[in-house]
Amino acid sequence: MLERLKQSIVQRYASSPKGKVPRIQILDEDCTDFEPPKVGEKLIVLLPLSAAISAPFHSRRTHYTAPEANDFSQRIDDLIRDLQAWLVSEKYIENDDFWSYDVRNKIAQIRSSTGDAGVLRPGNGLLSITSELISSKGHKESLHFCFGGMDIMLAKRLIPHGKAVNGLDDFIATHQSLTPIIEGIVGLSLSVRQRRSSSMTFLYVHSLLEKENAPQSFIDQVARHLVGEVIAKTKVHSQCLVFGQILPGSEIEHILPNLETFALKRCTPPFELILSSTTNLEIDDVLDLCKRLHLPPLSLKFETQVSELEDSSLNQGEPLFAFTSSIWSGFWSTSREISGEQIII
Repeated sequence: MLERLKQSIVQRYASSPKGKVPRIQILDEDCTDFEPPKVGEKLIVLLPLSAAISAPFHSRRTHYTAPEANDFSQRIDDLIRDLQAWLVSEKYIENDDFWSYDVRNKIAQIRSSTGDAGVLRPGNGLLSITSELISSKGHKESLHFCFGGMDIMLAKRLIPHGKAVNGLDDFIATHQSLTPIIEGIVGLSLSVRQRRSSSMTFLYVHSLLEKENAPQSFIDQVARHLVGEVIAKTKVHSQCLVFGQILPGSEIEHILPNLETFALKRCTPPFELILSSTTNLEIDDVLDLCKRLHLPPLSLKFETQVSELEDSSLNQGEPLFAFTSSIWSGFWSTSREISGEQIII
């Protein structure tokens, strides 16, 4: 199934410009044997559904080993070192304080929730901006460092009436000793804005059909939907995809617990069902569709969307389905609650 799905996705990009065509790779359970996307590259990795048990590890590893993330990490380390040296010289902290350890933890939390750009966003617990209106000139703004109970003015800028300023541009250090630090902050902010970000989609796939006997026309339809609505929807995205057949009767036996069952526990709403056809389904069948899916007992009672992809060649038997949903990827920004697992991972 993975190879057939790969070919369908490749066909969807057949007419795309060269720079817009993703690199597609098939992997087994071990998700460490791949080359991370280059700057500006789109990568799609197809894996068996059972590998989604480790989905948070896969996505977080990719996020923090991306070329742009490595560059950002190095520049942040340089900035922390310079800022710490200045704080020590100005007697704000002691030389043996755990300040650098604490601030690095804070930065890691921000990056996991709002990305690299969030580290330099005022109001994040590290930086803040105050503004004062000067009627004859414009807005006078001050950039402050506010971590660990400190509130230190680092730089100022004047924004004339009618002028727009991007990010942290045009800030000037309040003291010559702060100039390298402010240049580092402003330069880092500019590099994040101008970054050509890569993107990566982990697609965890499983087939419940005998001998993976899904018609190619249905796989092509599903691939079209994935390319248009799912792939690269965020910088690092994880998605499950399960192919199966809607069985006769109103109640069926659920799949016995196995690795795929546990992997599907990472599904997060909204859930979507893509049908090959609804020709042989009654209205009540559609409304009660979840009871007829040969899936583990998931909580599909809310945010379930049914999408029909008519295919006249598939109208003779019981309709096929593709169940798809986001997989929790280990980032705080996509989390609905805090749990011990999230903290550990």
